[in-house]
Amino acid sequence: MKKEKAPKTLQDAFIEEVNEDLKNDQLKQIWDKYGLHIIIVIVAVLVAAVSFESIKAWRIRHHQENSNVYAYAASLSEQGKIEESNNVLKTIAENNNGIYADAARMQLAKNYAESGKTEEAQKVLQEIADDGSSNPQVKNVAIIKLAAMQVETASYDDLAKMLEPVLQNKNWSGMGKSLLALSALHKKDYAKARQLYDEISADAGAPDSLKAEAQDMIAILDETVK
Repeated sequence: MKKEKAPKTLQDAFIEEVNEDLKNDQLKQIWDKYGLHIIIVIVAVLVAAVSFESIKAWRIRHHQENSNVYAYAASLSEQGKIEESNNVLKTIAENNNGIYADAARMQLAKNYAESGKTEEAQKVLQEIADDGSSNPQVKNVAIIKLAAMQVETASYDDLAKMLEPVLQNKNWSGMGKSLLALSALHKKDYAKARQLYDEISADAGAPDSLKAEAQDMIAILDETVK
């Protein structure tokens, strides 16, 4: 059987009232002293939460829009609507930075090259190579493509200067040396070409396909140049 509470005495009621007043006084003192800070913290937390969600939503929407536009430009290119594709790609490159601008410019260079507009393609690739904000991997690809387009026309020294950033990267140096070896072959500098192919063949970090190609070229040079 539940025990009934004893009725409050006047003394108990008075003590409870005093305790409640003390609590309220303490809260009032705390609020008087820290009220503004509390408001600022609450507002800051709310703003931060709203801002984070807003920025997150904007970034997702922004990326989705760019992805859709880029996909549309690529689709136009596949349909043979090169001019329309180029116009869309130029808009992406001009209005964005980062990977979307890089991808748009690379596709634009590809469109130009496939349309026989070699100078325009090289100009776009050079812009990527010179742009300090370009993704490093995209920049290396642009340099490789640009060098490949000029391997028969540029001097060996100019090509080496162009490929310098690539040659300093162990993941890309093999490809750079392969292009320099081709340049040396065109200039009939077989000794230089052989030296570069030897370096590629001995490079543990070079792709197997590139090393195999270098070894084939060494065999051809040994057979041809005696």
